[in-house]
Amino acid sequence: MFQEWIRWCIDCCMSRVLALSQSTAYRAQSLILACEFCSSEAEMPFDWLLDEVTGSDGSDVDYILSEPARCPRCRGEVTEKTLVEWGVEIHG
Repeated sequence: MFQEWIRWCIDCCMSRVLALSQSTAYRAQSLILACEFCSSEAEMPFDWLLDEVTGSDGSDVDYILSEPARCPRCRGEVTEKTLVEWGVEIHG
């Protein structure tokens, strides 16, 4: 039990907290096609998309958004753990 607690403390100390600028959050939001509330295809947590945009290793980073992102399809709130469908839409 004590060893598990020590391991938990070390893991917490090894994590970084990254407060995102509004422009970085908007860049990630622009890649969202839909969220878990309006699409059964939403399978990736939004923070994985934040990892891609920031170039961070998600295993040691927690993100702070100044405000939730918004789903372009349903306008629902998207937080760091919301599942999203993402990609680049081609308009033609």
